[in-house]
Amino acid sequence: MPPQTPAHEQATATARERRQRRAQPARAAQAQAAETEGQALLQNTKAAYRQLARLHHPDRAAQADAATQQAQTELMQHITAAYAAGDLAALLALLAETDSTASATSEEAEALFQRYTMALAQQQVQLSQQLTLAQRPLEHAPWSGTEKQQRTQLRELKRSLRAETEYLHFLLRQLQEPATLRQLLRELAASGRAGF
Repeated sequence: MPPQTPAHEQATATARERRQRRAQPARAAQAQAAETEGQALLQNTKAAYRQLARLHHPDRAAQADAATQQAQTELMQHITAAYAAGDLAALLALLAETDSTASATSEEAEALFQRYTMALAQQQVQLSQQLTLAQRPLEHAPWSGTEKQQRTQLRELKRSLRAETEYLHFLLRQLQEPATLRQLLRELAASGRAGF
């Protein structure tokens, strides 16, 4: 009969599984919120790009002199590069440089800038969350955590290896006795370990 897993290891494994099950909905909600924020940010970036493209497209300066057309083309290239990079801050800076009073009233412009300010705040939160995640060590990475946590992980690893070794020695003894081999194979098949 194979050795049983100690009760404290079973309790630890059960508690770990319970924590993971409880954390799953929170992670899903957090991912959904991040997705929603990302969509809003993308929409704000597109809106800023469209507004800048309407104002600065080189075709609008077709009747102007060559220097004005060249300046509009270069500005449009900067706008397109900022949009391709998803850089809302750069688009808003370009929009702020533009005399937007010609296309919108000051009240509309103020509302637009408020919306973009909120979008930038969301982007800042999202980027700081990504930075925090990138700086946090992986939970199951070998030797992550404090020295005490590392020692605990090492003890658990040693305990697990000892249990595995004991089980393999048990199997070896069972396999060397033909009379018990058939019984062992039946027990393994019944427990779902037929292929070990």
